[in-house]
Amino acid sequence: EINIKFEENTEAKKRIAKKAAKLVKKGDFIFIDAGSTTYYMIEYLKNKNITVVTNGLMHLDKLIQCKIKTIIIGGEVKPTTRAVVGIEALKNIEKYRFDISFLGVNGVDIDKGLMTPDIKEAILKEKILKISEITYILADKEKFGVSSSVKFGNVEDCTLITDELADSRYEKYVLKEEI
Repeated sequence: EINIKFEENTEAKKRIAKKAAKLVKKGDFIFIDAGSTTYYMIEYLKNKNITVVTNGLMHLDKLIQCKIKTIIIGGEVKPTTRAVVGIEALKNIEKYRFDISFLGVNGVDIDKGLMTPDIKEAILKEKILKISEITYILADKEKFGVSSSVKFGNVEDCTLITDELADSRYEKYVLKEEI
């Protein structure tokens, strides 16, 4: 499943990832969620002298290659996405406080909120939203107006980073472009 995700909207995901990486400052302590869009961020985080906490096993090689100080959280591995989830992951994450977190999403709906199909991932994402100074949701235009089975937050709890906005109702929640 993760390999299929990597082949969808690649250019849009890379643009979103680049925008997201620009928000990270030297010395930041950040969380990077498992997922394809967040994966593309790593390349743009080189030489920033930051610490990354992640639940994305697919992110490890890239983080190490880019010489980024990395903390991997422990827990149950979801085989389809190679994300670390579950009660152990939740316990593991509770001790941290993030300057910034970058989360992936399966669906963003102005009324229904931020959604994912997996309850274990949702619980972890919900916790990360609470313990982060600021949370950015990385979502290409295909994710908007899409529902998934588990809600983990509200649109107003975060800032959305996207490539293209089809619905003006989301405008006030989207990261403004630098002029």
